[in-house]
Amino acid sequence: MASLELCPLSEHLEDSEIDSLLGELEAADVADVEFADDADPVPIDQGYDEDVFVDFWDQLEANDAACDVYLPADFEDTFELDGRRFGSAHALLIVLANIKEDMFLDDDEEEADENDEAIEDIDDELDEFDDYGAEEEQYESEEDGPSGLKEQQMRRVWRALNKAARASIGQQLALFVHE
Repeated sequence: MASLELCPLSEHLEDSEIDSLLGELEAADVADVEFADDADPVPIDQGYDEDVFVDFWDQLEANDAACDVYLPADFEDTFELDGRRFGSAHALLIVLANIKEDMFLDDDEEEADENDEAIEDIDDELDEFDDYGAEEEQYESEEDGPSGLKEQQMRRVWRALNKAARASIGQQLALFVHE
């Protein structure tokens, strides 16, 4: 199962790998990169369904943004070093913003979902006091079906990556994606 972790580079990379990484960043004209090295590792989220994570990862790959490690530096291209693909947390945030619409995460829609749930709760309470006793057909909503559950899980991955990328930049820590 995939998981996300914020931590110093030294948590998962040897000193020689860090030196090579800094050399790659310098060659890409990424200046004044500072990484926090005294922080404890922080797991962001874990336990994603493998199929859901792979589907989400496919969307990132389609946008050339799927990486093993996201750095708190601002650069556009990704690069490989010692079998790991590195990218920018800034670039990840841009891609996440672009695919947000595909993930049905509009703020208005989230508010509408909350309002719909409140109305459904009231309807349920009224149904208990129904004098006629007629049974209504109940239809499975999209959110309750298999595709709805998958969408919810995809949203969870989106939110976790968005939160982790922002924390990576703010705390100057690397974001490691463990598959």
